Amino acid sequence: SSPKKSDSFGFRLWPNPFEQELMIEATNDNNQYIKDIEVFDTRGKSCYKQSFSGKIESTALKLRHLPDGLYILCINHSEYYKIYQHGS
Repeated sequence: SSPKKSDSFGFRLWPNPFEQELMIEATNDNNQYIKDIEVFDTRGKSCYKQSFSGKIESTALKLRHLPDGLYILCINHSEYYKIYQHGS
């Protein structure tokens, strides 16, 4: 899948749904960088967390350990997206 821009938050996420990893890229329309990422299940339980130092514009999250379902992605603890795990 090709990157899709989320106009609200200035980040591209792909593929969505994902199977093994999710790519995240700052569009830098507003000079944004990835500092912290956390993934939650629909019950609010944290399933993945990663912090970055420096000005990180893109990363690949290895999320193959997550079962199929709906997840909420938090970037910098203020940006939210719905992401879906799609089994192979």
